[in-house]
Amino acid sequence: MRMKFSLAIAGTHGKTTTTSMIATILTQAGLDPTYVVGGKLKVKGTGAKLGSSRYLVAEADESDGSFLKLFPTIAVVTNIENDHLEFYGRMKNLLQAFLEFADKVPFYGAVILNTECPNIKKIMPLIRKKIVTYGFLADADIRAVNVKTSGFASTYQLLVHGRNLGPLRLNVGGKHNVANSLAAVSAALELGVNLETIRISLKKFSLPERRFQVLYSSPVLQIIDDYAHHPSEIKATLKTLQSSSCRRIVAVFQPHRFTRLQILMKQFATAFRAADILVITKLYNANQKEIPGVSGRVLAENISNKGQKNVFYLDSFAEIGEFLRCQLREGDGLVFLSAGNLTQMAHDFAAEMEALKK
Repeated sequence: MRMKFSLAIAGTHGKTTTTSMIATILTQAGLDPTYVVGGKLKVKGTGAKLGSSRYLVAEADESDGSFLKLFPTIAVVTNIENDHLEFYGRMKNLLQAFLEFADKVPFYGAVILNTECPNIKKIMPLIRKKIVTYGFLADADIRAVNVKTSGFASTYQLLVHGRNLGPLRLNVGGKHNVANSLAAVSAALELGVNLETIRISLKKFSLPERRFQVLYSSPVLQIIDDYAHHPSEIKATLKTLQSSSCRRIVAVFQPHRFTRLQILMKQFATAFRAADILVITKLYNANQKEIPGVSGRVLAENISNKGQKNVFYLDSFAEIGEFLRCQLREGDGLVFLSAGNLTQMAHDFAAEMEALKK
């Protein structure tokens, strides 16, 4: 990164999608960037590519503080929430790390920030570099208005410093992805990419694998695989599916890491309200030691105790498969939510449904 004009994208949510969008725009602009993304871009089938130009686009991981080893020319922060506190200890330390990340930008660079995030607003006055803001409110430099979003597409009017530059269309749904696109637009405009190139890129952009990835689609059933593993991500994914034509939402969630579930148990307990049927699986420990009283079964009990109906804990993928075959009805949307190995079951179940269709 030290040898390139580099863009680093950090944040609790949306960094993979935002990084992918920026890489797609720069590629469409003929800039042939090097990119390193935490997910596979569908157009390339890979998460990394060595380009020939001076531009480098990288997803920056805050989970273990390693993003502080990067030296971006442009830094993007999509949002900051209470995740990875097993590493940082408390929220104050996490905010300090993001502040240090932003201040690594040189005087000729820029820090691109989401003004919708309360925690970003806390550190914004302390950042001593050029700031470009994006969001939906009037105080944002790059802004989306008249937003219309469904499960699989979005449109909005783009305002840049108050000037309406016309409509943008996304080939992906969800208001959170509109926000991600605003971050990408902000970065592209900083590099001088023309608006028409940005429009074309976003219109044909496809989400990376495991980001609202449609595994099976028919008039009878939709099957989605999604990397959501934090309460805010889960809410956003379920809301996106809710805006589609599905009659019911059937969600299968695999908790990820004992520490995350322990710290965010209350938030998880209310994150699945949009699901008509919810299955909780055994926790994926990600090589962490077990914490007594923290498990998928306990989470299912907490969700039920909050008043949500049709919540089931099933220990094995075989049980889940049998349950789904009995429960699914015409018009359902089935979504697998996981940062662990549940994705394999999602793909296997989709393949099974595809075989039955034939």
